[in-house]
Amino acid sequence: MEWLNSLKPEHTVGFFTTLGALVGIIGGVIIALINSHAESKRHKLEIIIKSALDSWKYTSDMTLKRADKANAGAIIYPSDLFIVRMLKISKILDGKDKSAEEILEILKNADATNKTIKDYMTNKSEIQKLENKKPD
Repeated sequence: MEWLNSLKPEHTVGFFTTLGALVGIIGGVIIALINSHAESKRHKLEIIIKSALDSWKYTSDMTLKRADKANAGAIIYPSDLFIVRMLKISKILDGKDKSAEEILEILKNADATNKTIKDYMTNKSEIQKLENKKPD
């Protein structure tokens, strides 16, 4: 720090002013990068949820039309199921190259998750009966 002591007072002010400006600029750039990353993640999540809801609406409409045509009942699963599936599938789009096997594994995982949720929803009333049953 010998060089700092050798600066004249008028140069010291300029030095510290420049140093302060650099610290401010670096801080601003870091904050901008963090905000940009957060905005990108938020936008991706919005697209995923919109796609899932569009898929749910289309599937629900088609299920109801088929049920009306067949004069039968229909099971309409909640939109949550579609959102969870789309979130799982969105891992395919994480920017990394994926092999066919990796993509297949992600899709199988999404299907397994959907099946688990559907099974739970289908058997929910049975599960609730067991949970509410008092021991003798």
